[in-house]
This record gives sequence, structure tokens and C-alpha cells, in this order.
Amino acid sequence: MILCRFPLLFLGSHPMKGPIFFSILSGAYGWGGDGHRIITSLAKNLMTSRNADSLLEPLGDLMKASTWADTDEAEEQYPLSSAYHFSNTPYRDCSAFDITRDCGFGRTKGICIVTGLSEAITLATDPHTAESVRTDSLKFILHLMADIHQPLHTGFREDSGGLRIILGQPKGVDLHAIWDTTMVDQLKNSSGSVDVVSRLQKRLEANTERFYIKFEPKQISLGSLSHKRI
Repeated sequence: MILCRFPLLFLGSHPMKGPIFFSILSGAYGWGGDGHRIITSLAKNLMTSRNADSLLEPLGDLMKASTWADTDEAEEQYPLSSAYHFSNTPYRDCSAFDITRDCGFGRTKGICIVTGLSEAITLATDPHTAESVRTDSLKFILHLMADIHQPLHTGFREDSGGLRIILGQPKGVDLHAIWDTTMVDQLKNSSGSVDVVSRLQKRLEANTERFYIKFEPKQISLGSLSHKRI
């Protein structure tokens, strides 16, 4: 089976030495509610900026904020934002992202996880953005930076990101659910008495150069986006 991946991304400077915005670990961990909370906890632990507290304070409960983008409230406030959670790649022919080919289709053409992240980062870092919009943008970043590292969120449209691939074992479970929840549950169960976030943080710190690519928000800016939903 072919799975397509985006590389691990960090916003800001070196995760162990300077300020970072959000950090996402790479590996075989799917992103259900627990997955997002684990990633959020790990990202917060790795934030070394003196401005970290003031940056995160408007979000309130970080664990709740990490899953907000999946709620009906988010979709009601930002119509079509459900399209922010995915992009596609040619069926069984993984290749570099092409925004005209891989970013949405039909009424969501041009709207996908790449444009959603770009728009949210642009708004969150613009000093003229209204505070409420900045807060929502941070919530989208917190969530989508995790989603983009779940391979089936950047997979094949033909199988709906693995939702149409039903497994024989575990019986009746789709492949997307395996990544979203089953792998996270197995990780938690295998950790025993060791906190799973601490375990992953040690792994990340021991393999820093393998697990991240440094970039600044301007490197993924797509310019003026016609779909401006946030």
C-alpha cells in the first residue's frame, strides 16, 4: 500500500535552541482526539520562546483548542473549513504537491490543508488581525499542523483517505481509523507507567536533526488566497 507523506515541519528556529511556534513529531502516530492532545502537549514542552505564555494564553484550554477545528462550531464560523483537513495526491503515484491538482475539488477547489495552514499562519502573524480571528487562526494551526502529518490526510481521493479501505483485522475497521486512534492507543498501552509525552519528547530530542525541517511562515505563503475563509 502506498502512503504519501509531508515532511516534519517546525515553525520558527531550532526546537531545542530557540523559539518555536508549534512542533509536530514524525512517525506512525494517527491523530484522533488523544493524538492531537499528545502532540499539543509535546509542542508546548518544546516551546522555549519568552513569548510562549502570551502567545498561548488566548487559547485557554490547550487540549480543547487542539481539537476545536474538528467541531461543528468551527465549521459554522468558517464555512468549508472542513476542507482544510485534507489534500490529495495522484492515485498510487505519489508526487510533489501541485496546488492546482491536489488542493480540493468541486466547490472546495483551491481549499485544502496547505492553503488552510498558509492562511491561518498569515493571519496569526499579522499585527493588524483582530484578536478573535488571531485566536481562531492559532487553533487551526495547532490542529492542522498535526493533521498534515497523518499520511491519510494527504492521501488518495479515490479511497477517501483510507475511509473506504476496510480491514479484515481488526475486523470492520477502516485504515483511516487505524491511524487516527488505534496506533495512538497502542502507543499509550505500550508506554506502561512512562508518560507517553515524555517518552516521545526524549525520542525527539535524541533525533532532532532527523525529525524537523526549519522554515519560516513566509516560505509557505501562497500569496493572496481567493477563498479567504478564516
